[in-house]
Order: sequence, then structure tokens, then C-alpha cells
Amino acid sequence: VTLKVSGVNATSLTATTVNGRATFELEAVFPGVDTVTAEAGGVTASATVTWREPPSAGAALILVVNPPRPFALVTAISFWGHPSGTVHYQAPDLKLQSSKITSVVATKGSATIFGTATVAGQPVVFRVDVTGGLRDGTVRLRVSNGFDSGVVPVRLTLQLA
Repeated sequence: VTLKVSGVNATSLTATTVNGRATFELEAVFPGVDTVTAEAGGVTASATVTWREPPSAGAALILVVNPPRPFALVTAISFWGHPSGTVHYQAPDLKLQSSKITSVVATKGSATIFGTATVAGQPVVFRVDVTGGLRDGTVRLRVSNGFDSGVVPVRLTLQLA
């Protein structure tokens, strides 16, 4: 059985049937809409799935300063569930500046920021995962166009949650 996902979380999975059943687990990286199509023996079935970002939780002020690395500045504040801020990323293979921060989920030592941006004139959804403390940490940017920065060590992360 083949499962194809098109949309913001595009992927393809395969599974072997056991007693006529195949099991798949999907976890969305990005909020948005995906079309999920299963195919087995020439028969197909499709469904639409709408993934929502988690509601903002906690309060975070995140500053990442890491020249000459691609992350120049990440700021996000969520007080009483109202996220705001900007995300800037510039590297030879991608330039991103956020249009809107849609969710910030902060816990002690980590935060996840969801938002929208434009890359090469195309709208995208992004997710930034931040871990660390007052002096060092890591940042990872994933974009719905397939870009993944990987885990990037940063010199300064300030986070209050």
C-alpha cells in the first residue's frame, strides 16, 4: 500500500498489509491542508486533512544572534496567546523574512514558532524550533517548500517562558 501526501506536508510512505490492513502514522510539521491518497492494487482513495498549529502557550522572548551564520534574528512574544515578532533567515540557498507569526509555544528551555513568509515570491509556511538558555542553544528552520536548515548552534539565545 502506498500513501502519498500532497500539500504543505508532502511525503510518500509505503506499508505492507497484514491480514488485509496497512497502518500509517502521519505527523504534520506545518499547519495547512494536505490531500492524502492511498493506493493498493490499482484502487485509490483520497481524503483532505486540515492541520492546525497549536494555540500559543507560555510567554517567550527569543533573541538569536549568530553572525555570520544564516540566522540573524528571531523574535517572538506570546502574551495571553497573542504571538508576534519576526523571523529572518538568509543563506545562499534561501532568503526568508516572516510575514506573520501565527503561533508561539514556549516551555522552559524550548520554543516552537509557526508562521507564514514569502520565499522567491512564493507563499510558504515555516516552523522554527529553538532550544537553549541564556548563552547558547540551537535553532532549526523548516519551510513548507522542503527547506530544512538542520540544527544550527547559536551563540546567544535568550528565552523567558
